[in-house]
Amino acid sequence: VKAKLDGKPNQLKVLVLGAPGSGKTTQCERIVDTFRVVRVNVEELPFEIVNDASNVPKELVEESQSSIKKNSFSNEFQIKILKWRLNQQDCLERGWVVDGFPLKDVRIFDTEAIFPDYVIELHGVDDKIVKERIDGRRMNPDTHKIFHVRHNPPGDIKVVQIPKDKQVPNLAPYEQNITTIRNEL
Repeated sequence: VKAKLDGKPNQLKVLVLGAPGSGKTTQCERIVDTFRVVRVNVEELPFEIVNDASNVPKELVEESQSSIKKNSFSNEFQIKILKWRLNQQDCLERGWVVDGFPLKDVRIFDTEAIFPDYVIELHGVDDKIVKERIDGRRMNPDTHKIFHVRHNPPGDIKVVQIPKDKQVPNLAPYEQNITTIRNEL
C-alpha cells in the first residue's frame, strides 16, 4: 500500500468487509491513523447526517430522520447517502475507508471516482472471539460512536448496548451479500 501511495498519500480508497465482530471498525481506525484518510461507516452515516445537517441536502436529512425513526435503512437509501458522503471534499482530498458493509449490491462503485483501490475482507475469526467482541460492544446513543468495555472503554461517556448485539448475529445475510460483492468487484 505504501508503495502505491508515493506522491499521493491522501487519496487512498479502501473498502473493509467482514462479518459482525470480525474487527472491521478496529482495522478501519488503524488505516485512518496510518494514512489519515476519512473513515465512513455506513451504519453511522444517517445519524451523522442528522446530527450535523448544516452542509447536507435537505432531502438526505429528511430521509435520514425517517429511516432512523423507522429503524429501517433500505439498500437504495444507504447507496444514496454513501455516494453523497464519498463525494464530499474531505473524502475527495484525503481518501477514505468504508466500514459497515456489505450492502446487498455494489452499485455504489459504479463510478471510477468512488471505486476502492483496495478491498480488505476479514474472515477466519473464531466464534468465541466474535461473541466476546459483540457482547462487549457499547454505543453512545447520541453520536453512535462504538466502544468496547474491555478493549476501548468509554470512560465517563454515556453508552448503551447496541440493540442488534443483544441477539446472536445472523451471518446468513452477510454470507449472501459477500458472495455477491466478491463476484461483482
